[in-house]
Amino acid sequence: MQPAGAPGSNHHLPAPHAHGAPFAAAIRPSLPDTADPRIGAGGLMGRGAWAGPPVVSRDLQGGLQGAMGPVVGGAAIGGVAQGRQGLVPPMPGMIGLRPPAMESTRPNNDGRAFQPSVASTALSAAGHPRSRRKVSRQFWQAGDLFDLDAGIQPTCMPGLDHARLHPRFLHSNATSHKWALGALAELLDNSMDEVDQGCSYVRVDKVDHPTEGAGNPMIIIEDNGGGMDPSKIRNCMSFGFSMKQGKKKIGQYGNGFKTSTMRLGADALVITRCKSTSTCSVGLLSYTFLTQTNAQDVVVPIIDYDLVTRRRRMDDKADWDTRLSLLCEWGPYKTEADIWRAILSLADQGTRVCIWNLWQTSDDTPELDFVSHPHDMRLPGWEDEMKEVITRNGQVDKGAARCHAYRHSLRAYVGILYLEWPQNFKFIIRGVDVEKTTVRCGMKHIMNYEYRPRQQTSDEGQLVVPVYIGFAKEAPDTSVSGFCVYHRNRLIKPFWKVYSSASSMGRGVIGYLQVDFVEPAHDKQ
Repeated sequence: MQPAGAPGSNHHLPAPHAHGAPFAAAIRPSLPDTADPRIGAGGLMGRGAWAGPPVVSRDLQGGLQGAMGPVVGGAAIGGVAQGRQGLVPPMPGMIGLRPPAMESTRPNNDGRAFQPSVASTALSAAGHPRSRRKVSRQFWQAGDLFDLDAGIQPTCMPGLDHARLHPRFLHSNATSHKWALGALAELLDNSMDEVDQGCSYVRVDKVDHPTEGAGNPMIIIEDNGGGMDPSKIRNCMSFGFSMKQGKKKIGQYGNGFKTSTMRLGADALVITRCKSTSTCSVGLLSYTFLTQTNAQDVVVPIIDYDLVTRRRRMDDKADWDTRLSLLCEWGPYKTEADIWRAILSLADQGTRVCIWNLWQTSDDTPELDFVSHPHDMRLPGWEDEMKEVITRNGQVDKGAARCHAYRHSLRAYVGILYLEWPQNFKFIIRGVDVEKTTVRCGMKHIMNYEYRPRQQTSDEGQLVVPVYIGFAKEAPDTSVSGFCVYHRNRLIKPFWKVYSSASSMGRGVIGYLQVDFVEPAHDKQ
């Protein structure tokens, strides 16, 4: 049985076989040698979405007369048309501000030939992966992975200047997260915002890469929230789209997914099932793909399925095959059968984010430590931080050790990350539930004070913010002090030292407050 064709065809994806092999063989994709020369208007942004007007290219050899026109004097390979000079369409199967221009061998004004585009170099004519150069795995050097001597692809639109988003922005945007644990917390926020859609857990785990094994570990963040329909996943993969409504939602800016995933690793795959629309979608945000092909714009391949009919949701088969081929080449799952097995392993609704090619430190060691504790993710050098809690007489300051563990331990950080936990909600890190250790749980002799911010009012009049002050439960045998500041239930400033003295005054005094009347930075730090 062949994979489903265009809408209206009788080809269906079969139900999964109990042993997997017949199912894998049945839905293995067969990519055509020559793609359909017609590119649907929904090819850029997905099913039924407007792909924008065609882009005129005077200097490049184009391929299409228009977004829906036939190829002029050329063939289309992997969804990329090559032919006589004409109109260059958006790259099929991608979302982005502006796809790279088509391939050309015509020299520019200074005699240099234009470099091949992303789509034409991502796959060879035979469908085989191109050779990949070895790149640095250090996050703070990742912004230099692009070949600046390759030249910039010229682009234009009749009568308009077009804003473009270079892939290096993915790296510079991710530098807002100074530490990896803050990036992981950003992804947990997305799950917390899904509580009203039935989300009851979020799982963080480390697994081996499906094809590369333990040498390339993957971080998995998975929840059973409402999932994303085809439109929402495209907003998620884009910049600045935030449809979250309500004063209690943590996410606001539509930027967290991109900053957090790119801060943790070079590549991220999103698999999501939406119960309300009976759809599932798979999208790839790959810094490796963009750097290896010297892309000049951020492009993201996304495919959609109908869960009821097990059909592909598409407007153009050639576009869809191009997306799938890029997902299989640059993603962790190498066949459509593998992708379907990953989809079916999800709950009826929910989202799974897979992050791999994790960044390393300057000495080429992993930025996250998965070895020292089997049920935690830690930052390297945590042993040195633990030495700081040793007092002058050689005793361990248990209060400082407990309160400052968030600096290097994801498990400790999640324990205080939210002021209140939803009822029956679970955070699961590497197979073990996180114990609820909120700031209040570690306090004694708590007193409540009222803070009235100037020029801040509410519907009831003057805004009153409760402030809770007490002692750490280890006091007086601890030097820890400071306030934990929360915004919309989420920690934005842990153990902020608001008072310092050369004497012992203030030792052991801690507290917390929630300041929803302020606006935190977009990294919530």
